[in-house]
Amino acid sequence: MDEAGCNEGPLSGHWDPNGCLFCGRSSSNLEVCIEHMHREHGFFIPDVEYLKDTVGMLTYLGLKITKGHMCLYCDELRKQFQSLNAVRTHMIIKSHCKLRYGDGEGIAEEELEVYYDFSSSYKTLESSEIISVDFPAISLSSGGHELVIKGFGDEEGTGKRIGSRDMARYFRQRPAPSDQRNSVMVKALVARYSSMGLATLGQKWRLRNEPEEQQRKASRRAEYIRSKIALKHNVIRNLPRNCEF
Repeated sequence: MDEAGCNEGPLSGHWDPNGCLFCGRSSSNLEVCIEHMHREHGFFIPDVEYLKDTVGMLTYLGLKITKGHMCLYCDELRKQFQSLNAVRTHMIIKSHCKLRYGDGEGIAEEELEVYYDFSSSYKTLESSEIISVDFPAISLSSGGHELVIKGFGDEEGTGKRIGSRDMARYFRQRPAPSDQRNSVMVKALVARYSSMGLATLGQKWRLRNEPEEQQRKASRRAEYIRSKIALKHNVIRNLPRNCEF
């Protein structure tokens, strides 16, 4: 179980993914930490099966809270609280110990897209079929202020630049996670959620005893964000080769 101790969390450029985002409590491993955050704070990771960088996402969320003093759910990127304690208190009191995910709007949701890969779930949408393709390479610009999406056929140093300059200092260039290691981690998280009575397969991402209408809404939200990301990358793939980003 969780190791004893509760602290404010580090204020440097490092975040331990085994630490609770909302109280700083340190756990023996990632799965134990995830269980603690759900049981004590109601936090869970939506569409966990499609995560491609679990540690990277938790590190980003940890830095957003501890360094940026920003709420994970409030869709106001520029709103910063006065202290780490203030933002954590806000999230707990307002029941904001959750991610803004699945409503198809807001900067907070777009920040998370880089940590997911939905290519295995692409489906036919309306009259158009989404072609399953690899995601373009994503990296930080040399100045560290923007994310660069390298399109198909792009030369070195070119590509579409996106991302918030205000939050750029919280991104850290790090080696791509091992697919095998991340796959093992994701399977462990799915098993942990399942043991807590949380349904994740097919990403209804809700409690199994939730009212049926809420289940349908959650399913539609999850399907919407998968479709949105699939369309975005399909458009990038089919842009003219001489198109200036």
